[in-house]
Amino acid sequence: VVKEALTEAGDTVAYFAGFEIADAEVRGHNRLRREQILEAAGITPRTSLVLLNADVARDKLKTNPWIADAVVRKFYPNRIEIEVTERDAFALWQRNGKLAIVARDGTVLEEVTERPEKLPLVVGNGAAKAAHDFLSVLDRFPAIKAEVYGAVYVAERRWNLRMTNGMDVRLPETNLIVAFEALTKL
Repeated sequence: VVKEALTEAGDTVAYFAGFEIADAEVRGHNRLRREQILEAAGITPRTSLVLLNADVARDKLKTNPWIADAVVRKFYPNRIEIEVTERDAFALWQRNGKLAIVARDGTVLEEVTERPEKLPLVVGNGAAKAAHDFLSVLDRFPAIKAEVYGAVYVAERRWNLRMTNGMDVRLPETNLIVAFEALTKL
C-alpha cells in the first residue's frame, strides 16, 4: 500500500513535470482492445514515463492468458510502444460440464457458456494439452474431420470420436493413422 502511494505521488510529480504518457502505440492485438492492453499493463492516464517499469508492465501483460508475449518500449519524453503477441483460439475444451476456449499449447484463454465459432470440441481431463497432436493427425483426414462433432480424451491415453450422426468411434492408443485409414474405408 505504501509503495503504491509513493508510486502514485511520484507519477503525479513526473506527470506535471512533462513526463506524462502522451502517446501510447499498441500493436499486434486482434482479440483484445487497446484499452484492455493498457489497463493490463498498469498504464493509466496519470502514469508517468519516468516511473513506468517496462519489465513490470510486460510481466503484467503476460498474466493475461490471451497474451503469449509482449514488448514494452519507452521513448522520452512522453511516448511508449507496446507490441503484443496474442495466442490464437485453437479448440473448445469441455471438462466438468464447463466450456473454455484453449490455445494450441493448452492454455485456457477464457471460459464460455456456449460453443463459439467453428472451434473443434475436445472433452475430458488433459484434452486441452493433448488436442494439438491429435487434431493435427485428424486434419490429414478431412472426410472424417467433416463428420466429427467432438473428440473425447479417455483416461488421458486415447480418444473417442463423437460423430455428427451420434455414433461413437473408439480409437486405439497408438497407430492413429492406421485407424483413420481404416475408418476412411468404412
